[in-house]
Amino acid sequence: VIWQYGTLFGEGLLTVILETNPAEAVEYLRSVWRVLLVMMGLLLILGMTAYRLHRLWQKRRRQLSRKVLVLIQPEVIGIFLAVLYIRPIGGEAPFDLPITQIPSAFFQTWEDMGHYEKLRQNLSGEVSLLKNESKIPYVVLILGESTQRNLMHLYGYSLPNTPHLDTLAETGELAVFRDVISAKQGTVLSLREIFTFHDAESGREWYQCNNLLDVLREAGYRSWWISNQDSFGVWGNTGALLADRADSRAFTQHRASQDDFGLPDEALLPLLEDALAVDGSGKNFFVLHLMGCHVLYELRFPESFKRFTAQDVDGDFPSDWKEDMAAYANAVFYNDFIVSGIIDRFRDRDAVVIYLSDHGENVHDEGSALLGHAYGKPNRYLYEIPMVVWASDTFRQKRPEKWNAIQGAVSRPFMTDDLIHALLGLMDIQTGEYDPKKNIFAPEFDRERKRLVSGRNYDTELRHEKIDE
Repeated sequence: VIWQYGTLFGEGLLTVILETNPAEAVEYLRSVWRVLLVMMGLLLILGMTAYRLHRLWQKRRRQLSRKVLVLIQPEVIGIFLAVLYIRPIGGEAPFDLPITQIPSAFFQTWEDMGHYEKLRQNLSGEVSLLKNESKIPYVVLILGESTQRNLMHLYGYSLPNTPHLDTLAETGELAVFRDVISAKQGTVLSLREIFTFHDAESGREWYQCNNLLDVLREAGYRSWWISNQDSFGVWGNTGALLADRADSRAFTQHRASQDDFGLPDEALLPLLEDALAVDGSGKNFFVLHLMGCHVLYELRFPESFKRFTAQDVDGDFPSDWKEDMAAYANAVFYNDFIVSGIIDRFRDRDAVVIYLSDHGENVHDEGSALLGHAYGKPNRYLYEIPMVVWASDTFRQKRPEKWNAIQGAVSRPFMTDDLIHALLGLMDIQTGEYDPKKNIFAPEFDRERKRLVSGRNYDTELRHEKIDE
């Protein structure tokens, strides 16, 4: 696999090995038989060389001591150079050298798989519906990544980096929500809140609450999880766990983020088209999980989408900061292309599409050195995210009351831990955990609910604070 795909030895490769059954292994070996022949030849040569050295050593131990030392010097030097110069996985940890990667990857993979299995067994799946009047054939949730709304032209940013969404908003096809925040400042914790009934008031662990995929299955929906994110690992286990609740799932790569930098989000589009080619006469729910604007920003878009440069960034910032800000603007520009491309694939269907980001991002906001996101001291830019809703002509014509309710809610304050209530309410599905006061589209919606992030009130504290580095 390392030879065939040019990958590094790490958790990605190990998980593939540990999760592969004999039939899959045989099929793969048949596809790479030429590589296997070369490898067998190399092993044969190495074996013969070792055997000859062993025989010589037995015959003339003392006489050969110096000769053997000379023979092994190139190998010793080669190993030393490999340890020093071969790029470690991730390229960051100073002691994550190739010689330490194998045991480290084994231990991390084994631990991740253990955590995954424990969560899978504990995840609540007992669903009882109180109401199911759902009739929408296509409901789509596009889950973005690390996208801060203040750095999108759609929300007033100076650089024109959202041309497609701008057009949809201008033509009245797009409802743009102005006051939405994420429940958490990182992907793993955000997913737990978005896809389950868990929130600050629930009083239970997140995996003890019912999740959206199980509810929708009970309501007769076929669910699809299509992802360009990690398929496993310390950052990917939660996503993979939720994806397992879907009826169909596809990842653009079998990988963990420690292994490589991933693919552009357009790699999702063929997987989506394959899913849409399946008979969709029933009720279908899609989750499309993007890499979005995750650091490193310059890796999130193809070269053809490099529209903005440091010279386009206003303000008195260091040149390297301007490079970061321009790269982020380009990532948003590419993200706009991806989101609108997904929308276009549902244009001729009876469909509603919701796009939001899992959390925000720091990109030198207020002249700070902060870049990226972490589970550290919070600031408002880590939570302020975009949320938009698009509906096809068919949807709007058949359900004008729902489209009016969506448009009438764009100024309401909302946090993504209530998204499950909004989606189920929109789809006319109710369980015992559903609360119309948490459904942003419902007339009962509670605008006064405290939006607590990291134990602090966003509305009275965080949104008014300056960044404190």
